Amino acid sequence: MGRYLASRAAEIVITLVIMSFIVYLLIGLMPGDPIDMLVSGNPRMTSEDAKRLRELYGVDRPLLERYLAWAQQALSGNFGYSRSLNRPVLAILWPRLLNTLELAGLAFVISTAIALPLGVWVAARPRSKADYMVNLFCFAGISAPTFWLALLLISLFAVKLGWLPAGGMADPRAGTSFLAAVGQNVRFAALPVATLAIIQLGIYTRFMRGAMIEVLRQDYVRTARAKGASERRVLLGHAFANALAPVLTILALSFGSLFSGAMITETMFAWPGMGATIYQAIQTNDFNLALVGLLLATFATIVGNLLADLALVAVDPRVSIVDHA
Repeated sequence: MGRYLASRAAEIVITLVIMSFIVYLLIGLMPGDPIDMLVSGNPRMTSEDAKRLRELYGVDRPLLERYLAWAQQALSGNFGYSRSLNRPVLAILWPRLLNTLELAGLAFVISTAIALPLGVWVAARPRSKADYMVNLFCFAGISAPTFWLALLLISLFAVKLGWLPAGGMADPRAGTSFLAAVGQNVRFAALPVATLAIIQLGIYTRFMRGAMIEVLRQDYVRTARAKGASERRVLLGHAFANALAPVLTILALSFGSLFSGAMITETMFAWPGMGATIYQAIQTNDFNLALVGLLLATFATIVGNLLADLALVAVDPRVSIVDHA
């Protein structure tokens, strides 16, 4: 196990180095630079001032030289400052990472808790009315654009009914009691969490249903039924564990992608998370903030991949660490 984790850690480091160079290159090739933003915002700045600022900040140097200078600073723990917010990058991203973890984590837990038993239930009733209804709901959830679903929930629950806030986040400095603070946080998080959960619910249910139907066709399931095992024992004791193995891979990978994939949801609900921050950083040419944010999203996806492998080893006795090494 130790050797396997060490090799995976080395792969993660190499992947992050390659991704950092690719992202830095792509951001550097974007039209304009931070100095252009300063010039456009200050009409009294001359071309000589802009040239002097480019020399000062190293923007006039080749991309490779600028990347090596950034990498050297990053190795010492200095990821630079955000140009648009004038604060250290890590100080900006850390609370937003926690906000996205709260949003994505709640949506992931809720959608998984519903999708897995629902997929097992409809797989035991193929081609029934319940199966058709669940499939229709899943296709609707998968096909619905995220922004449209968010607008629909805002219009219904925030505008028409007035039950929930349309966006934003509860203020932790409000000075209320703990229970009141939790209640406020739940009210603000309800709509964005529901949006993400509905989208993911359809995907997870379809995967669980398909995996269960495939397993229920196997010979050992027919043998268990022929020996008189109850349907509950066949579904949960024989089929579920084997069907769960490929689904776990999908779950782990999708959870990592939620850190960057929640951008539309965070933007629609003004939720200060990673996705919205990365988008705003790219829009404002905030190189350091966009680069480190994308690297954190890449790291989350890689860790999700690692967790998927470890979960597969845990639930499937036919797979071992040696097979993955």
